[in-house]
Amino acid sequence: VIKRIFGWVRDMYAWDFAAVRVQLTSHYPPVPFNKLMVQPPADVRLGQACLMHYTWGPVISDKTGAVLWRFDKRNFRGAAERSTSYFTALAEQALPPAWDPDAGL
Repeated sequence: VIKRIFGWVRDMYAWDFAAVRVQLTSHYPPVPFNKLMVQPPADVRLGQACLMHYTWGPVISDKTGAVLWRFDKRNFRGAAERSTSYFTALAEQALPPAWDPDAGL
């Protein structure tokens, strides 16, 4: 049942629960010093990271539904759709708009 409901995500959480159970500690420095992973747009620069997490794809729209800002790392693969090439460089991206309750943000 758990496999059917959670799929591959269960493996990710199983590792977390097992690490807590055996009191495993890890050192995970902040960007730009983290050598493992960044999660744009939360991390505004690549730093020393060797990979990007692919679950974020935020879209910010106003109250009319007009898209004001979006970021999806899958759009920055640097290669054609069926290519086996990966990122070559991540260009600096604009930050999301400031909070504006009048615009419906």
